[in-house]
Amino acid sequence: MSNYVIIPIDSDNPARPFVAGAVDGPFTWASASGTITSGAASTAQAIVGGSGASAQATVTASGTALGNLTVTITIAGDDYKVGDVVTIAAYTGGAATKWTEPLQFEIAAGDLVVGDSQAEELLPVDDVACVDVVNTGATIDILLKQATALKKWTLTLAGGTADNYEDIAIHVNDAIQQAMQAENKQPTMTFPFGVSCYDVVLV
Repeated sequence: MSNYVIIPIDSDNPARPFVAGAVDGPFTWASASGTITSGAASTAQAIVGGSGASAQATVTASGTALGNLTVTITIAGDDYKVGDVVTIAAYTGGAATKWTEPLQFEIAAGDLVVGDSQAEELLPVDDVACVDVVNTGATIDILLKQATALKKWTLTLAGGTADNYEDIAIHVNDAIQQAMQAENKQPTMTFPFGVSCYDVVLV
């Protein structure tokens, strides 16, 4: 009988990156009403606030109303949640001001990458060869022993960083070792504080 480890999935509004492309909107002024220059186009601007960090977007305007804005994600960032209200600062690049006050929008479900809808995944450990965590802490690859082609489980994480990826690797490796040594038991994988898994796929 195979040994398994249970991977808990954060399926209730997990922290995730943006999807590259246009966000849903609508957009509002963060404080006082501002003005927009029709035809304005920005360079990549930081998205601030909410649960996450590091996302950037460009803003273009086909008219002078907020409804004429298109905000396009260029850097996905990480750890954002549906319902977060985020802000893009006023932009004064180029020869003239493009919009005079900070813009804000509430993150919708379609703005973020899709996660696993299950509450947990059962991962068989009998064929595990090794654990590989990228040094950004964004994903874990659990490599399998294969005679012909590389197969792996990829776990996508929220809250992983360059500072805690080694700690993540230790937690994952310990859970797999425990499962290998506990016949007919299914220990639960734990992650460092603030880290969760929102997607598990076999590739």
